[in-house]
Amino acid sequence: MLPQLGLVTNYRFNYGSILQAYSLLETTRQLGYESEIIDYFRQWTVVQTLLRRAKKLPAMLRTSGLIQSYFDHRKRTVGWRGKLFQAFHKNYMRFSERHFKTCDEIRSYAQNYDVCVCGSDQIWNPLINQIDPVFYLRFIPEYKRVAYAPSIGISEIPQRYQKRMAELLRGIPHLSVREQSGVETIRHLTGRMAKHVLDPTFLHDKDHWQTLAQNLCVPDFPYILSYFIKHDPYMLEQVHRIAQKSGMRVLTLPLSCLDIRDAKVERCFEAGPAEFLGLIGNASLVCTDSFHGTAFSIILQRPFIAYRREKKCPEALTFSRISGLLAMFGLQSCEINSWNPSPVHPFELDYSTVLLLLKQQRQNSLDYLKMSLQTAVTEGKNNA
Repeated sequence: MLPQLGLVTNYRFNYGSILQAYSLLETTRQLGYESEIIDYFRQWTVVQTLLRRAKKLPAMLRTSGLIQSYFDHRKRTVGWRGKLFQAFHKNYMRFSERHFKTCDEIRSYAQNYDVCVCGSDQIWNPLINQIDPVFYLRFIPEYKRVAYAPSIGISEIPQRYQKRMAELLRGIPHLSVREQSGVETIRHLTGRMAKHVLDPTFLHDKDHWQTLAQNLCVPDFPYILSYFIKHDPYMLEQVHRIAQKSGMRVLTLPLSCLDIRDAKVERCFEAGPAEFLGLIGNASLVCTDSFHGTAFSIILQRPFIAYRREKKCPEALTFSRISGLLAMFGLQSCEINSWNPSPVHPFELDYSTVLLLLKQQRQNSLDYLKMSLQTAVTEGKNNA
């Protein structure tokens, strides 16, 4: 019988979240584990979403036609796109038989797991999840806990979270993080040195992801893919300038109702995770402010530009995730910011050195994951 493994992570209505969850789940299966994602969704997450939408309401009321755009966007994304996400869940992922809302609910169910893994994505970002004990595996004995590539997401932890976060981190014997900045944060909080590993999406190569990609949304003309988490007119204007100079059309994956109102671009609503891979893999250039938009551009070896948000908003504070990724592979020239407003040759990118670095980092990350899981299972048998 294969060892039983439970995974806690983000896996909801977000391209990067679902694909990193799939990749880590699939990797553990390939390493010889009977793996499933623990179907956990906090009530606080629902409250956060409602509050975030409520804050946008005054601006929407002041802007003519924006409310209609919002409902059009919700219909197309939650309706059409949501069905594709659900299909990906069903076809490629395995979840626990029960849905959970609290750490206590998971505790009794988790007794059958030989090992549990937390990661990846921003599960340790206190500005998103506060300090949630589920994401630190507090529902199982300490010797069964393995952290693979959680992201803290910010370079400095607010003082009010530091004590509790340090306490929870000390309870994870196999400790790794996704960003180098996270290594320093954990060292500062606990005195421990966490292992720096790759995001789970990098654990599979280009060929693997291409087997999942769907090209149904790929147009029959060369295009620049615009994929922005945060609607920013300045960043979009930069994309339009590149398009104008190159003579290419812009195809956008709209994540905001404001994206619907941009008459200069083509829009693709009918894109689930598999279609997302196809759109990136066939783009002449990817323009993004997303960590996983950047990651998949690298994995699929596409030219890309990573945009740094300048405003003091929560999203801007998390750019260290992307800057660390670019530094790891020597791709800092792909970043656009106020002091580097435009790359010289945006459609040209040599991946020869990047692929060598990626191969080495992938093996190091797999070695850590394999050894940590084996050690946790062995210690579990010794404590049985």
